[in-house]
Amino acid sequence: MILNNAENLMLGDTDVNVVYLGDIEIWSRSAAVELDVTRFDATDPKLYDKKGNELATLSMITGTIADNVYTTDGGLRATSAATSDIIVDFKKDEPWTLTFKFKALNTSMSNNVPSSLVNSNDFNIGVMYYQQWSNQSLIAFIKGMNAISRTFYNGGASSNGSGVADLLIPFTNFADFEQEVRFVNDGEYFSIYFDSVLKCRCASNLLNDITKVNLTTISSFATNNTNFIVTGLKIEYFANKKPSYTAYRFNFTKFRGYGVETRYCYCFTRLCLYDANNNRLDTDSKCIAGDCIMFYRSPDVDHYYNRDTKMLVSNNSGQYKGLNVFNNHSLNVYLFVPANLPKLAKYSLITSPESEDYGTEFDPVSWTLETTADGGETWTQLDSKTDYDTPLTRSTETPKFDV
Repeated sequence: MILNNAENLMLGDTDVNVVYLGDIEIWSRSAAVELDVTRFDATDPKLYDKKGNELATLSMITGTIADNVYTTDGGLRATSAATSDIIVDFKKDEPWTLTFKFKALNTSMSNNVPSSLVNSNDFNIGVMYYQQWSNQSLIAFIKGMNAISRTFYNGGASSNGSGVADLLIPFTNFADFEQEVRFVNDGEYFSIYFDSVLKCRCASNLLNDITKVNLTTISSFATNNTNFIVTGLKIEYFANKKPSYTAYRFNFTKFRGYGVETRYCYCFTRLCLYDANNNRLDTDSKCIAGDCIMFYRSPDVDHYYNRDTKMLVSNNSGQYKGLNVFNNHSLNVYLFVPANLPKLAKYSLITSPESEDYGTEFDPVSWTLETTADGGETWTQLDSKTDYDTPLTRSTETPKFDV
């Protein structure tokens, strides 16, 4: 293809950074380096990019390579006891992007130690599993800010605190969803995105230049033992802010028995998303579901492990139960739809099945639906319902609501 050999593309007077055919990148100004997660040989443990170039040699801090690192369905199975140095040239005052995707993170760590999934030299940036700080959480951080601590993004870019815990998705459901953490530096600001939603940001001059990326750990944490599957690692020398997902946020503010029952929760079977041709979007295997389980910047531990967000997407079925109001704070449900899918045109709600504990009194009757075009810095309302007459019949879909 002639486009593959092009050195420069312009749209009017504007530089084109990347060209996609559907959701497949076919040209990039950055000469992107992308890890080939389908190629690995434990007897010669090299990491290669998709063009066949050698990126790094992988070794183990503890355990054997053959038992811990190998290709599997969907990616490269790795462990935080492995280490490798991928050479990069990330200058704090120049644009670059590091995208890391993974799934099937285990939750059986017995050690109260950090466990690194990916990081840079001297831990300037990283994605880590922590147990001792917030029971179980996934943290992406920026070194060079006030401290390496959790900051929850909720309505505005954070200018203090250095990290963010992604607690939208319960840890028990992490294996059901591919996660994407994207670090974007435009030379002025450094930002972290989880599944295309901005979580925190700082000035680029707070960073240090980065010369290598470690997949997965470095020698300071010899007891790391978290297992996961790397589905993608991409290095680009421009600020790639193209969203991989379109985020939709449902805010449920009232259920039928609200103010009467002592248990402030809502219950339903499914949220259904449709395009203009009535094709379902939420059943796509790449969709992600989550809910806001943070109160006062702390995890809602009492309800944390009761979440079953996997019921909201793909072909999964079941019953979703959510805490509606806690200390006068209403909560949200998020659906992340791959950005290459058609635009949302309609949605519906399916009532919960017959249940001894959750009946018609827990049907949602008031809610809003929003989306974002800027990574969650602002949200646009698509639809709202107030005291809607949700069907009393169980496992029944409402009419399709236009957005």
